[in-house]
Amino acid sequence: MIKKRYHVDLPGQQAECEANYNRLQRILQNVVSWKLNETRQYLLGNSLVSESRILFSVIEQTKYTTLVHIVQDVPLKNQRLSDKTVTDDEGRAGIYNANVRLYHDVRLAEVVVCQPYRQFTSRYEYPNDDMHQVSEKMQINRFLGELLSHCLAYARVDYWVTVSG
Repeated sequence: MIKKRYHVDLPGQQAECEANYNRLQRILQNVVSWKLNETRQYLLGNSLVSESRILFSVIEQTKYTTLVHIVQDVPLKNQRLSDKTVTDDEGRAGIYNANVRLYHDVRLAEVVVCQPYRQFTSRYEYPNDDMHQVSEKMQINRFLGELLSHCLAYARVDYWVTVSG
């Protein structure tokens, strides 16, 4: 059986990026007026059982684009896990870390950095050195959409702060 070569679903990718832009606009509420390093924190879950936080920070602002850094992390209360996991100063482990560029003129939002990887191509040959899936870019943007939808449905705002620097 001959395996068909993967073809990029450009209309599907644009639709996902457009939906992510709209989700981010609802979450960030007029992000074009934010200052650099302005941050909004959302909480998901219950602090008695398992609670994660999602931080949205503006790290770059231009006339037509905004670059937002998104981090989701969880507190490590389990000693066996905390011995094997890299944590920050607050004892929290990062589970998602991405930069998302919002293009205001075309109303699209695209993941440009996710974990250690940056600038994804639309299609990868498989296998490849980084073991990306052939549709890695689409999957990363789709996951962002799922995270933002979950945030819109279940998260609560914890704080909004402007950090000078």
